[in-house]
Amino acid sequence: MEPNKKLEQGCFSMLARTVAVRLIAVAVVLGLVVVSCVFGSVVGSFMDGTWGLIAGTLFFGIAIFAGGFGFAFVTVYRRKIYLDKAFTPLGLEGSIYRIFFRKYAGKVRGRDVEVFFSRGPMVEILIATGLKTRVGISPAFGDTMFFSKHLGEQSMEHNIANLKNLKVWAEEEPWALNLLSEPSVQQRLIRTLSGQTFFVRSFMKLFPDYLQVHFSGNTNVFSWEIPPDQVEQWFSDAFDILDVAESKIAPPQNPIEMTSAERLAVSIRRKDTTKFTLIMVGAMLAFFFFVFVAAMLFITLVG
Repeated sequence: MEPNKKLEQGCFSMLARTVAVRLIAVAVVLGLVVVSCVFGSVVGSFMDGTWGLIAGTLFFGIAIFAGGFGFAFVTVYRRKIYLDKAFTPLGLEGSIYRIFFRKYAGKVRGRDVEVFFSRGPMVEILIATGLKTRVGISPAFGDTMFFSKHLGEQSMEHNIANLKNLKVWAEEEPWALNLLSEPSVQQRLIRTLSGQTFFVRSFMKLFPDYLQVHFSGNTNVFSWEIPPDQVEQWFSDAFDILDVAESKIAPPQNPIEMTSAERLAVSIRRKDTTKFTLIMVGAMLAFFFFVFVAAMLFITLVG
């Protein structure tokens, strides 16, 4: 079984990125500690030493908060710019998703579409469909087969030469074979799942009411961007596959409904924790501010 070379590159990139971020964070914190100590010493030389300690601590806290907020704002804003450039031309409306990420929703070619961008990076596309069956398609990498085997999932056998590098899991195998036998479907599956530049993993899953297209991982250490023409190609291929599945072949013989696990997964994916997180952050800041003011009053009264 062919190894996933992009997985190796992705693991190396993740390790390099983690080490670099940690080193930068340590350097910044140590630098702020030094500057805060100097600032506190200067204040203490003009006032009481206690006030110098308070001034240094306050300077450090403000610098950490302002720097962290500024870095987060710049990161989120840059992400918004290049993701909006890729997804909004399709007619999708973007919004904040779990504070640091993005989601897009709207209609494309008459279908309800949702796109979720989250940590990984991970891009997940949900496209509404009337199909009531389940088919999963993924590149035939050794790690994919390892995990599927240990989860008790066996891929179906097929003799489609063009798709020899793809593995298929299907609820209704004859219907899936009819779909995969269409040359246009084969071409679009290969392009979508095997033609990605920097994503480590990709798969396509048809389950009741939705087609899910998933990309995750990153072979680059830091910079990366999704080209708008690639996003347009993703949607074009996905819609063409759905058109064939819905109108050019016979419908599934045994329609099924979403399982409770699938409904839960969709619900969790849609759940946006932005408001809750902002409330918690605000509460923490208010608490620390209250503690600081109380400490100041105590020192003033005691002094």
